[in-house]
Amino acid sequence: MVHGKGPTTLLLDLFANGHNAIIPKHIVEQDPVNALKTQIIGTGPYRIKGTPTESLWQYERNPDYFIKGLPYTDELEIHIIDDAQAMLAALLSKRIHWSGAFLHPNLDGDLAKSAAQQNANLIHGPMPGLIVTHLALQSEKPPFDDVRVRQAVSEAIKREAISALGNQTGAVGTGNYALGRWKMSKVVQEQLIGYGPDMKKRIAHAKKLLASYEAEKGKIDWRKIKIQCSSNIKFSCENAQVVQQLLKKIDVNIQLDPMLVAQHRANEVSGDFLMSLLGAAFDFDDPNDTFGQLFVTNGGRWYQRRSIPEVDALFEKQKFTADPEKRKALIWEMDQIVMNDSAYLVLLWFDLHHVRWNFVKGWTPTPNIRSTNARMDYVWLDLPELPHTQ
Repeated sequence: MVHGKGPTTLLLDLFANGHNAIIPKHIVEQDPVNALKTQIIGTGPYRIKGTPTESLWQYERNPDYFIKGLPYTDELEIHIIDDAQAMLAALLSKRIHWSGAFLHPNLDGDLAKSAAQQNANLIHGPMPGLIVTHLALQSEKPPFDDVRVRQAVSEAIKREAISALGNQTGAVGTGNYALGRWKMSKVVQEQLIGYGPDMKKRIAHAKKLLASYEAEKGKIDWRKIKIQCSSNIKFSCENAQVVQQLLKKIDVNIQLDPMLVAQHRANEVSGDFLMSLLGAAFDFDDPNDTFGQLFVTNGGRWYQRRSIPEVDALFEKQKFTADPEKRKALIWEMDQIVMNDSAYLVLLWFDLHHVRWNFVKGWTPTPNIRSTNARMDYVWLDLPELPHTQ
């Protein structure tokens, strides 16, 4: 039985999402934390064949799958290849047939295009993603506990430079999906801190903000402040280098602190950082998802730790506002507040890329990386040597 507080348009989306699963109560109630580590259950189209390793997972067709005639493929092999260059080499040699069961940011547009250009039978599939690259500023620690410093950093970062100077493409946006129904209009967006078109004016404003802070609280020693980034998530340290260069325009010279993503994300969750550049993926083009995770107090990805009671109140109010235009007004209001507060900087809603051989059929990428054909039951290979083509 599902109990709700009010009507929501997300109900069907929630039930259909790849992250939501129905799990037998008698299996998990004995040990809710560890049950699924020892008992593999489910009604999926494939079942594990053999013992998974760190480099290979093998699956075979589930003859008891609840949809008759599916899946189309008898077996699947998932090769775990962390390095994007190595993965594309495996693709070109046909050791693997497509670059992944879902789109991953480690494969950027330049790499994907380069691979597709090497063989006319390879298909490059770009797709706008429900995923942001962010710069989180720890608002509980000085100097980022002062809005002037946060706003100065935001003003200095030209969002378009992430695409122009780095390897990511995408759309500049705010706390709502930049290509979705709730996106802020360009006219309103350009009035926000960090989004104005006049960079000369923004740089001057940033310097003024920092001067005001330092006159009151003392000079900031930027040599002690580093941007944490993930060395094994390609865009993370690349974008951190872009931000590093942009901040020099306001005389802010900081170093990078690269580490593996497991440690980096753990630091974001615990608050053990000052500046952190990583990303966040979402399931829905809806502020209940993005704001609920990023900006509401104690949200699932509330890395910046900045609590704004007014935003919390607006979030609750918009959730059950049925009229789309009235709801949009509330959404834009809270969006403007958090963008101007500048604790969690949305640098880019970025594109994701995929490369596959043209004989891979039935696979369609979507903006939601978690629900793109997660079950893989409609995927098939159109090869001349297979029985169905003879």
